[in-house]
Amino acid sequence: MMLGLRRRIRVETERMTLRLPEHGDWRQWSEVREASAEFLVKWEPVWSNDHLTRRAFTNRVYWAQRAEAQGQALPTLLIRRADQQLLGALTLDNIRRGPAQTGTFGYWIGAPFARIDDPHKRALVRQARVDVIKRVGAVVHENGAAFVVVAGDLFDSPSVDKATVAAACSAIGQMEARISEHTTMLVTAETERREQASLVDRVLYRVGEVFTAVNQLATNPLRSGHDRLTDIKGIGPVYAGKLYEAGTVSYTHLTLPTIYSV
Repeated sequence: MMLGLRRRIRVETERMTLRLPEHGDWRQWSEVREASAEFLVKWEPVWSNDHLTRRAFTNRVYWAQRAEAQGQALPTLLIRRADQQLLGALTLDNIRRGPAQTGTFGYWIGAPFARIDDPHKRALVRQARVDVIKRVGAVVHENGAAFVVVAGDLFDSPSVDKATVAAACSAIGQMEARISEHTTMLVTAETERREQASLVDRVLYRVGEVFTAVNQLATNPLRSGHDRLTDIKGIGPVYAGKLYEAGTVSYTHLTLPTIYSV
């Protein structure tokens, strides 16, 4: 019997590697973080006084190993394969199994690597964002989720063109679920707050259009003998549609056995 041997979490792509932090990463990690401090502090919680020390990083490595082994989190570093340069980190945290099936996702990227000047590469990143939303929609469909909550920023800049906003909101609107969308406000410079507020207004306007379209479907004339089930608190258009499909078309049909069977 061999003790102490565990599988190593490692994701390889053509140009990048995702893996758990290791003790030997401290120097490069601290250098990238220190050089990017002004860029990162407005997005992150306040750093402790020992944030960049070897001891603090050692504790981070042990926490990452323990959290991954217990299935509670997956904290990974983003490494460029060509030169093994550490670029940032991606963390899947607060993982909950069972009925909830929830988790949170966060990331940071070093300031020298945050800006993409090549317009072609920027277009690829924008498309990848929309593809991720569509993939979330596919997972929603596969697992029969009742709703999706998008908590956080959909975009990586306060200055987003209308086409990008429209593409993201269109992808959200294709999800077969009720959606609650909240875009965080960054408490930074006054100018940026105004830009963020403008972005939120635009996003909420487009998401509102999606909800308006769904609600219009719910208010269409009903067939003879059908009651408008969406008038009941807690039953939205999606759930009402499933009830209609199951033969529950009137208030008198809403018995407990019928609801549980749906």
